[in-house]
Amino acid sequence: MLTAFNYYEPEEESRIQTGMKETSLFEQEMNVAERFTRIHYKAPAGRTKCVVCGSNKILEFYEKWGVKYLRCSDCYSIMADVQEEDVEEYTHLKEMRDIRLSDESQRIGSESRQQRWKELLDWLQYRTFRYCGRNTNFSILDYGNRWKGLSQLLQESALCGKYELRDSILIDREQDEDAKAEPADLILALDYIQQKIKPIQFFREVHNNLKKDGLFILGVKAGSGFDILTLRGNNKNTFPYEHILMPSKEGISVMLVQTGFELLEFTTPGTFDLNYVKANKDGVAEDDYFMRYFLETATPGAEADFQRFIQKRGLSSYAQVIARRMD
Repeated sequence: MLTAFNYYEPEEESRIQTGMKETSLFEQEMNVAERFTRIHYKAPAGRTKCVVCGSNKILEFYEKWGVKYLRCSDCYSIMADVQEEDVEEYTHLKEMRDIRLSDESQRIGSESRQQRWKELLDWLQYRTFRYCGRNTNFSILDYGNRWKGLSQLLQESALCGKYELRDSILIDREQDEDAKAEPADLILALDYIQQKIKPIQFFREVHNNLKKDGLFILGVKAGSGFDILTLRGNNKNTFPYEHILMPSKEGISVMLVQTGFELLEFTTPGTFDLNYVKANKDGVAEDDYFMRYFLETATPGAEADFQRFIQKRGLSSYAQVIARRMD
């Protein structure tokens, strides 16, 4: 007799196995990052100003693996107090690149993300038509993409007329350094600026590489996100040197305005923030009495309402941003 605890549909069993393998790969990456941090991090850089808005009102927010994270009191962005040369070394760390470029990692990552990538492509086609009046034959400059499957999906889509990768592990450094792209219609930077000590410098680079009225699509961990602010250093999804910058909604807006962009959309479509915090409630600060009370007493209906509030008000931890070059 089949029982509920030992029977799965074949597709469900495959999904569970893929998820377990992906978790194992993520743990490998996190272990590499922790070893690198504990070996290389000697002392804070002594940062006195916010790298996002320039304010000197920055305070220590939390510590992880010995690295201090600071939070700006004016724009609410979060940044690690680390040396630029260590960040540069980490971004080209061979051990990490080998894991991420392995056939297993690329295959499992593509299998688990395929549906999300298709939804991303649909979203891009809808948004480009909304803001540009068309959704085909765009010249695309893609920063930091580390997934062969996503790169291929973009190149084969009707959205793409011309495609170039920049600063990606999928291309060698010499090829990247020699690249001199013509201004693009569309620039993507998904999960990229999290490793930027000088984000405004990158925004200026994007401005220079984008046609007038071209679109800049940014995907980023937001420092104003619920689980990031609630779990702080106990958030297992954010760690040095993988995440040294988590700008807030306000911080992103400041950088865009400073570098000649118009902010068109800021959305946080996440649906699992509360579930993630609930699953890691031991990481909630002892004196966060409201959150501890809520997690212990909220009904399923109250939890659903709370998650909808987080999503609707742009307070989830992953932000999708659309901006237009103005000048």
